[in-house]
Amino acid sequence: MPKWTGWAEWTRWPRLASSTSAYALKPCVRLLCLALILLMAALVWSAFPAIQATAATPPGSQAPVNLKAVADAVHKRINQIRAEHGLKTLTHTKELAAIALSHSQDMARRNYFSHNSPEGRTPSDRADKYGYDCRVPVGGNRYQGIGENIFQITAYKNIRRTMRGGQQVSEEYTWFTPEEMAEKIVTGWMNSPPHRAIILNRHFSRDGLGLAYAPDTKTVYITHNFC
Repeated sequence: MPKWTGWAEWTRWPRLASSTSAYALKPCVRLLCLALILLMAALVWSAFPAIQATAATPPGSQAPVNLKAVADAVHKRINQIRAEHGLKTLTHTKELAAIALSHSQDMARRNYFSHNSPEGRTPSDRADKYGYDCRVPVGGNRYQGIGENIFQITAYKNIRRTMRGGQQVSEEYTWFTPEEMAEKIVTGWMNSPPHRAIILNRHFSRDGLGLAYAPDTKTVYITHNFC
């Protein structure tokens, strides 16, 4: 049975809303997702650093699924959904992808799942680190800041273990295809009101995806940033 939790806080400026959600589809597949959108007053635009990677794994630990293909499929599907709702499609940018990738890599490397790092660094902190100032006008003197959805999923659909004499003698995995994994990610987000609201936010025009693989747990971490 799906379980959901949520929390939100609003102030005049900056504005912040966040929620957390978790659910499981099968014992062998653990899916978690969170959404966060930061709203803030605008100052000035600053220069963007040019970093192109959107997916990564540590050396010698190749992911069993093509992470670049997953990112492309998620981006394509979300743009299809936005078009179906009469919204402008999102332009993928290497700057937002770099910010997203840095967070996915950090979560995979240090085995945590949160918008905030263990040191308390937020999505806006990561954007500042890369010199990216997301200020989207929403009317009057109000501006909207960077948005973020994250997701966690095992790279395998199921696992078959062979036992002999009470001892495990083999392990066989059935891996997700890029298309299957992308569908799980997008469906999970769209079934969650906070994540869906970010995806269908009419003010966003750009996005970037970053995926990273943790070989020890065979887990893929996905970060999707919006501006």
